[in-house]
Amino acid sequence: MSMMMMMMNGTYIIVIGEVLLPFELDGRYVQTSALVTADIEKVMLGFDWLKQYKFFWDFRRSRLYADGQKLVLLSQKPSLVCRRV
Repeated sequence: MSMMMMMMNGTYIIVIGEVLLPFELDGRYVQTSALVTADIEKVMLGFDWLKQYKFFWDFRRSRLYADGQKLVLLSQKPSLVCRRV
């Protein structure tokens, strides 16, 4: 994949490549295709990905389920990085 521009949530980002990742979520392993960009620091899981691997995200309770099992979610403190001046 060559470098290209994509629109994400109304903002254009530069995609520099695509990788196949061995993704682990609470002991469950999934080979996942991911786009690479310098514009986004964290992993973003799309609705299509959640649906494909039969994950269910209960946003009201901040819980993620796989095959009916509640997964452990870890949070990080936000970084103090300013990307715009």
